[in-house]
Amino acid sequence: MENLTLLQEAARRDGVEGRISSSLEEAAALLGDPAALEEALLEMIGGTAGTIERACRHILEAGGKRIRPMLVMLTHRAATGRDAPPIDLAVACELLHNATLLHDDVIDEGEVRRGRSATRVVYGNAISVLAGDYLLVRTIELVARRGPRFLDTYMETLKLLIDGELAQLQRRGKTDMSEADYYRVVKGKTASLFAFAAWSGAAAAGADERVCAALREFGTNVGVAFQLMDDVLDFTADPEVFGKNLYADIGEGKLTLPVILAASRCDELETLLGQLGHSQVASAKWDRVIELIGRSGAIEETRVRARRHTDVAIASLRVLEGLAAGPMRVLEELAGALLSRGH
Repeated sequence: MENLTLLQEAARRDGVEGRISSSLEEAAALLGDPAALEEALLEMIGGTAGTIERACRHILEAGGKRIRPMLVMLTHRAATGRDAPPIDLAVACELLHNATLLHDDVIDEGEVRRGRSATRVVYGNAISVLAGDYLLVRTIELVARRGPRFLDTYMETLKLLIDGELAQLQRRGKTDMSEADYYRVVKGKTASLFAFAAWSGAAAAGADERVCAALREFGTNVGVAFQLMDDVLDFTADPEVFGKNLYADIGEGKLTLPVILAASRCDELETLLGQLGHSQVASAKWDRVIELIGRSGAIEETRVRARRHTDVAIASLRVLEGLAAGPMRVLEELAGALLSRGH
């Protein structure tokens, strides 16, 4: 299971193999058969129009870390949920995530997703949008079965997600994006679903509001740290491992935190970014943009901020009492592993 492999890789990098290995054994037992999630995901897309189903399969079968469903099931176990894990909520979170990717690739004219041709490249923009819409409808159906409490929280999550997407779209190509603007995008577009995943697992286990709120806070901060590290990896990762081209965000006119911080420290970079927003610049100027960002210290500062959010996330776990120790430890290890990925 790729998410467990993620923990193993972090263990090897950090020299804590023994400590995380024991958590891995617990995680495998807690999460159950990984094939069950994959089967449930594919079952939810069966029975629709053939092309839509193939488009959905294209992105789902490309893999992914399945972090959001992992959060659902781990927080469920942490909240002493002894019944079957809420696979329906896990599936809903993963399908919503994939729906946003299908839509994002159309908006961004993305070519590569998870190391293979994006769905829009294979099936066209219209089918990619409709496939994303179909997945979104299926998620609402799943969550609605849980009752008003879950549906209301989920609909609020969707509103936050759309607000983040819209805020990003409105600022595309602009060079005056502030840190506050950036965090609004991240907390809506990425962290809101992490928060719902962590909350919903605990809520499905019948946890009280204090526990659910703390785990939602954990999810929010893990989500922010995750996106910050994605922004770092856009400049530093191996493209084959990362699953998409480097510098994709800045190439699409998106100012991520490393770019915002670097521009605030370098007038030349700010000028060059303005040129990027208005016309195709020469290759030499593009290379200069990347060089200035790398020299600014902004990438390292973004890593530091990701660590701070991870620390806040872990702190929100440690104030909780009476929850199952094994799942809580795995949640903490997962937060650290996500911070370390790609290094």
